Amino acid sequence: MSLHQLNTASKSELMEINGIGEKKADAIIKERKKGKFKSFEDFQRVEGIGEQTAKNVKNDVKVKKDTKKK
Repeated sequence: MSLHQLNTASKSELMEINGIGEKKADAIIKERKKGKFKSFEDFQRVEGIGEQTAKNVKNDVKVKKDTKKK
């Protein structure tokens, strides 16, 4: 799951992320309705998501990078 997918994931998909349970998944969905997450630091505006949880999610969620091979 990428950062982009955090903005679109279903509740059950969010709960598959290490450290995200039902309450945090609900809080993520509620907060992203106010505006999309543009960074993992931005993700910390979610109630119940502190710096450590954001770091854990960042490690668990893979941000897609353009890795074109030459």
